[in-house]
Amino acid sequence: IKLRIPAGVESGSRQRLAGKGEAGARGGPAGDLFIVFHVRDHEFFKRNDLDIYCEVPVPFNIAMLGGEIQVPTLHGGAKLKIPAGTESGKIFRLRGQGVVDDAHGHGKGDQNVLVKIEVPSRLSGKEKKAMQELCDKLHENHFEETAQMKKMAEKFYERKRKLEADS
Repeated sequence: IKLRIPAGVESGSRQRLAGKGEAGARGGPAGDLFIVFHVRDHEFFKRNDLDIYCEVPVPFNIAMLGGEIQVPTLHGGAKLKIPAGTESGKIFRLRGQGVVDDAHGHGKGDQNVLVKIEVPSRLSGKEKKAMQELCDKLHENHFEETAQMKKMAEKFYERKRKLEADS
């Protein structure tokens, strides 16, 4: 039996092959054969309906300064622009890079890319020194979330001191 599997088929989808089932009783026509699909999970791509999800490492320098990375998709590689200051956990959408749905005629889904900022490991002494010199030049105001957290903590402790003084 030859079977054409349409793009976009999901686990649980069924396909009917008319007249390919068991022979009919008393020489009657053969019944229908129903195929039920079970799609295996992929180690990199995760699927939700027509949308694809993946997690991609981004070198810290590209996340900090901005740049482009190459992202694997179902349809080949795609370039993804990473804006300067991108934080780990940011999700970028690649429109039309998801699953093609030939089975139901619903078009294409999107690919959602979760970025995970990668910091270098195994730095040489010279590299560590250069990084430390750069870090020494950065000011606290370069780190917005850290500055916000410190302000919130200061407000909390100030209120706490006032409450304790009033008691």
